[in-house]
Amino acid sequence: MDDAAECFENILERIHFHIVPSGNADMCTSKSCITHRKFAMTLYEQCMCRSCGASSDPLPFTEFVRYISTTALCSEVERMMERHERLKPE
Repeated sequence: MDDAAECFENILERIHFHIVPSGNADMCTSKSCITHRKFAMTLYEQCMCRSCGASSDPLPFTEFVRYISTTALCSEVERMMERHERLKPE
């Protein structure tokens, strides 16, 4: 573990496996699993071709912690400021 976020993610995974030892951590639907009910987020990954507009099927996956590159985040803020878009939490 290199940082606090990785430690937090590992703690949540350990708690999950103690509560639901035989369950799949990626798509846990157990009502007794507090880690997934309170901390997990289901994300969908989908690729889209900029030329023709074709897209892949959505691929769902679950994460406890979302890692975001600070460089990518700063670049997006700069693009939004250039377009005079309002910065708002979603």
